[in-house]
Amino acid sequence: MAEKEFPKGIYFNKPRENAPSFVLGSIALNLNGMDREQLNEKKNDKWYVYIDVLEGKDGKPYCAINTYKPEAKTRESKYGGEEIDINSIPF
Repeated sequence: MAEKEFPKGIYFNKPRENAPSFVLGSIALNLNGMDREQLNEKKNDKWYVYIDVLEGKDGKPYCAINTYKPEAKTRESKYGGEEIDINSIPF
């Protein structure tokens, strides 16, 4: 398992006391403390950076950058047994 990478300047907070049951919590963005280079390095081809909200061993929530990238899918051809990269097909 890859080591967790924590986004700088992004924090998750548990819901405040007496919050309605549909409130899961809040996310705080410290724009001054954010590391834009760190997030830019982790963006995908659609310019998204995925942040997971996890629970620590102490029960406190925290944010971590989701670095999962699916493997490119290949299929075996019926006609020659060659592998074809689906992403390379022009249509």
